[in-house]
Amino acid sequence: MGMYENTCFMDESQMIYDCALTLGCPSWLYESMMFVIIQWEVATEHHMTNAGRNRQAWLGQAACCMTHGAPEYLTKLAWWTLTPEQQVKANAVADEVIEHWDVIYEKGLWTCRKKGLAPMCSQHLA
Repeated sequence: MGMYENTCFMDESQMIYDCALTLGCPSWLYESMMFVIIQWEVATEHHMTNAGRNRQAWLGQAACCMTHGAPEYLTKLAWWTLTPEQQVKANAVADEVIEHWDVIYEKGLWTCRKKGLAPMCSQHLA
């Protein structure tokens, strides 16, 4: 499944629930978002360098897609099941991951996976 695919063969209610658990648990969300930026290098660079994108939302949607196979519309529905406090915490987690990514990108280390230096990149992102 991808971020923009139909889920006609899935239990959408369960997927919304699973996404809400991920979005509502700061430590799990952080790990999921970090995994996205390490594994989805091209998509991450595309979305994180586009000033017109909502980077928080993209990271949350990508984390739910990678973790649960959820398309973006179910992630959006899951978002609205969170309490305002959970939403604030989730956005704070996304901001932390974005800050890490910005530092790595500005240092010119973002292409390190292509150069076989993924462990070094992971250290800088942690």
